[in-house]
Amino acid sequence: MILGHLQGVRVTRTRGVTPAQPIHWYNAVMDSERLARYLAGEASPAERAQVAAWAGADAANATELDRLQAAWAARETPGAWDVDRAWTRLDSRLATATASVDLELMPVARRSAYRWLAAAAVLVVAGAGVWLATRSGPRVYETAVGERRQISLPDGSEVVLAPASRLTIQPGYGKSERSLLLDGRAWFEVHHDEARPFRVRARLAVVEDLGTEFEIDATSPEIKVAVVSGSVSVTIGSGAPMMLGPQDLGRVGPAGQGEVVHRAAVERLIAWRKGTLAFENRPVGQVLDEMERWYDVMFNAPVEVRGRTFTGDLPTDRLDDALATIGAAVGLTALRTERVITLAFKAAP
Repeated sequence: MILGHLQGVRVTRTRGVTPAQPIHWYNAVMDSERLARYLAGEASPAERAQVAAWAGADAANATELDRLQAAWAARETPGAWDVDRAWTRLDSRLATATASVDLELMPVARRSAYRWLAAAAVLVVAGAGVWLATRSGPRVYETAVGERRQISLPDGSEVVLAPASRLTIQPGYGKSERSLLLDGRAWFEVHHDEARPFRVRARLAVVEDLGTEFEIDATSPEIKVAVVSGSVSVTIGSGAPMMLGPQDLGRVGPAGQGEVVHRAAVERLIAWRKGTLAFENRPVGQVLDEMERWYDVMFNAPVEVRGRTFTGDLPTDRLDDALATIGAAVGLTALRTERVITLAFKAAP
């Protein structure tokens, strides 16, 4: 039985089951799902770069990738490859494994029409692993700088993960409850189920869905929860929950203090999903931190610049336009040296 890899989790020997040789990308595991999306042409630009870097880091990795690409190409030859046969083979492996190992399929629809799921079956046939995980292990999704990722949860809920963010699905998700951990920013459309509460922990705050669409932004010292429809509760430690309804914005400060802003400009707050970063009276330092999540750059700016406030909209995909907008609003000049952008106040005429 060959066990595949979860993103960020190495599979180890378990009760007589021998895992495949770990597939490394530098110091991280190159998981089967990412490879499957790459083979199927469904990978994001960041994922394609990661696979290319992994293959270029070691000759054995490059050889393995060539072998998998050949297996994927062979499926186009009539009679050479059969998805149903691959899944039958996978089913037999699962039946053997679950008799001695406590395993479960990852939340992926088995006979989905997506090309990357067919590529997963290629990985099975080619011996690169299957989508299995121990019940004790969490599932982790991560995004790189500038990358957004849509995640379909097994209960029908949807998540859009913002750049440089991490979402962890806790073990046992969907049994008695649905628990997640968020580091960064994400948008949630939740399939409500009173019998199985949907809860997201972001540092001090626990956000529970009461049937809604909402965003959690934990990218700055202050956690923000913006509700578009329905309602959520926000609990801080052992305190009483804050109740948020449509167009409400909940704020949780670094010390755990909470407040609710009614009739907030929620649509502006979630505009990043459509390519716009909207700021209102935000310190320039926080604006620059957010821009670093979208662009592969680093900002060098003095305290005086970072302390100024900025109100306005910045694009998520045009760095020069974003710099021009913030520079005009605050009175800044920008000097770029490779990935480092130095900001300073304009000299007096």
